[in-house]
Amino acid sequence: MAAFSLTHSHSASGAFYRRLRSRLGAPKAITATAHAPSSFVLLNLDNYWRIF
Repeated sequence: MAAFSLTHSHSASGAFYRRLRSRLGAPKAITATAHAPSSFVLLNLDNYWRIF
């Protein structure tokens, strides 16, 4: 639901969703946009634990 609300958002996440929607279609763009923040967090946590 949160990813779908980005349809009219003027944020970077909204722009990301609209770019993906034009290439992939709405259902896949919603899934990819919902997945993006979690993959970003996991990548940063992985890098954090490699330092310490």
